[in-house]
Amino acid sequence: MAARYLIALIIVSSCLFNLSCGWWRTRNYNVDKASPGGTYRVKVNGSVKDEGDFAGHFTDQGQLQILKGEEMIIDRRWNYRDNWDPSFIDSNPVIEWVGTNVLRMGHDISRQPFTNELTISNKTGEQLRHIDISTAKNESFYAFDIAPKASVTVRSSPHFDPTPVEKLSIGYGGETRSAKRFEGTLEQKQPENSIKLQITIRPEDVK
Repeated sequence: MAARYLIALIIVSSCLFNLSCGWWRTRNYNVDKASPGGTYRVKVNGSVKDEGDFAGHFTDQGQLQILKGEEMIIDRRWNYRDNWDPSFIDSNPVIEWVGTNVLRMGHDISRQPFTNELTISNKTGEQLRHIDISTAKNESFYAFDIAPKASVTVRSSPHFDPTPVEKLSIGYGGETRSAKRFEGTLEQKQPENSIKLQITIRPEDVK
């Protein structure tokens, strides 16, 4: 009889331990930030669960939403398993509005020894509804409602390295108010100090 009680106790303890460890290995995060003036809002909900194996696998799932009032502009979901690249929240510990219509996601750049200046210009005849820009592996921008012939300028990080790469490669894409799409890549040499980057969307770029 005592042996049965002992076995039952071991089973119950094991179950409780696994449950508690599962809770301990899961990180939940929630971001809800309105832009200056309150026109736009970014919402991020997700969780990262460490699987506890020797290879360091984790499961990352979540959702990124960007709204203008009740209008959904961006709705991105992910659910993947990895053990090499960082999770979404580890890649984007800083999610901040850096302008009335510009959102930045990435690492903290306040201690970077220098920064790049990125200007997005709309040379088309219609409003750019949104543009998504990846300036580095762990840095991206979303800009919204750029009027015809207008531009916005933001600070970007070169992720300073004593031996910088010869070229910066920046991918971007988005759509106009009439749902025409555009995309491209900007490549520019990187000197040893800050530089000015220019992305220009022209009429021939939209389809």
